[in-house]
Amino acid sequence: IKCVAIDRDATVCVAGSDDSLVNVFDLGTRTTRFVLSGHTGGVRCVAVDDSGKCAVSGSIDTTVRLWNLSSGKCMALFEGHTKCVSYVAFAPDLSQICSSSHDDRTIQLWALGGNI
Repeated sequence: IKCVAIDRDATVCVAGSDDSLVNVFDLGTRTTRFVLSGHTGGVRCVAVDDSGKCAVSGSIDTTVRLWNLSSGKCMALFEGHTKCVSYVAFAPDLSQICSSSHDDRTIQLWALGGNI
């Protein structure tokens, strides 16, 4: 496991790892809710929105993915970094995601346009 994030109410935990998967754990039942696949490289950063309904992940594959934590589906794929994504975060109003890459030295803002 390379990174973890927990929602505000501590009901869900999201973990990213070198195997390119994002694991979603239900903290109430202490079980795995979903194993999310789609990245083609190790996951280096994750974030969960305050409600615990969505997560975002960034990867060595240079992409950012938005996940629905109720269905386990990828809601959006964002491409624009040229190297490993090292940080992701939700805007407080959930209107956008911010991602950065230490290696390509950029910050990207991704409009969610009502995807959440």
